[in-house]
Amino acid sequence: MMSAQTAKLIVALKEFPIIAIVRESGPEEVVRSKVETLIEAGVLALEVTTNSTAWQKIVREYSSQVSMGVGTVNTIAHVNEAHEAGAIFTVSPGTREEVIKRSLELGMLPFPGALTPTEVLLGVEAGAEFIKIFPAGQLGINYLKALLGPLNTVKFVPTGGISTEQAGEWLKAGATAVGLGSDLTRGSTEEIRARVAALKSHIASPSKAAQ
Repeated sequence: MMSAQTAKLIVALKEFPIIAIVRESGPEEVVRSKVETLIEAGVLALEVTTNSTAWQKIVREYSSQVSMGVGTVNTIAHVNEAHEAGAIFTVSPGTREEVIKRSLELGMLPFPGALTPTEVLLGVEAGAEFIKIFPAGQLGINYLKALLGPLNTVKFVPTGGISTEQAGEWLKAGATAVGLGSDLTRGSTEEIRARVAALKSHIASPSKAAQ
């Protein structure tokens, strides 16, 4: 059964289909500043990776303010730690059945990474509703379109090497949401806010609902 929190995430992605990704190995204050700026700018789904400084502390601190997930989840231990910190979704670079199933057991939505149709199907068969295409930017939008031919019921979230300017085109091509990392979160507080504002003005719309 879907939890109220995961239902909230799905609604959030319908309203603003962007997952902001914070991957920061610098001082904890830098991680916190990026997270706070993204939330204040209006991001509704936010991922902090397990190789970010103090990630559990940050997730725990802000999970009541935004649909918070944990990225670079490669093990069951990561899943358990993400759940304990208050995350409602997990994101992985690859497709591992045990990570998917443990996430579901704990009421979290898994976003396993997949590159090939075989990996996509393995993720779906393990119970994943969303599949992260990774690395998407290097493959291009035409690769997403090719996958959607035979796999048009899958909710794809292309991630990796995608610029903020390209996000709208990926959504138009059929992506359910787009994961944006360093191109969104780099630079000053003002620059981050400006990028989020530009994204919201171009793609935030109920008509962009996940199918």
